[in-house]
Amino acid sequence: LPGVVSDWNGYRDTVRDGVDGLRVPTLMPRAGLGADLADRHAAGLDNYDIYCGSASQFVAIDPDAAAAAYLRLISDAPLRRQMGAAARQRALAVFDWAVVIPQYQALWQQLAERRQIGAESATRRAGQSARPTRADPFFSFAGYASQVLGASHRVRAAEGADGARLQTLLQSPLMSFMARLAPDADACGRLLAELQRRGPLSVDALLAGTPEAQRLRLERGLVCLAKLGLLHIEPPAGR
Repeated sequence: LPGVVSDWNGYRDTVRDGVDGLRVPTLMPRAGLGADLADRHAAGLDNYDIYCGSASQFVAIDPDAAAAAYLRLISDAPLRRQMGAAARQRALAVFDWAVVIPQYQALWQQLAERRQIGAESATRRAGQSARPTRADPFFSFAGYASQVLGASHRVRAAEGADGARLQTLLQSPLMSFMARLAPDADACGRLLAELQRRGPLSVDALLAGTPEAQRLRLERGLVCLAKLGLLHIEPPAGR
């Protein structure tokens, strides 16, 4: 069967967009905006499930693109058959155990040889986390999403999006578990009102004048608002 998957790390490695399935674009905040998530996990305040759940709430998947992908497959039976056949062929050629196990064996041999001749190097690099096992998730997974939110991304409010709608969504069990990390509802409500009044703005223009202590949390929160369907975020023209 052809797959409809998020354009994210492992799915990207297994489903070739337009060949044996369709990938839906994803968006996440930039590295540096998730240190508090990592710190809470490192300190034992949040377990691994809460850490993963919190980080995932700041990754948005384009719902319109997802709908378009399903509609494309629903309406085109020859395309479904073509992609399904390609998917089966790829599964047998790349993911069958008869193919995978020899690759593992070759990797083990290569690692054994490197351990015998390689010199250990543990010098800490500039900007490296003090605790690599608890790094900022938006740094660790920076290459996973289709895009990383930047200052030039264009932001527009969804129809009917306002502070009251946000408050309702934040009470959902899917969001309430991470109340300490969720976007500030009042500040985000003001941003939604600003967008409804002025129309689409770049991230930089939208957050201009916001104190630095609030800006980082609000910048990250924009992706969460997009995930909740309150914002549409588009890349700069030409990208």
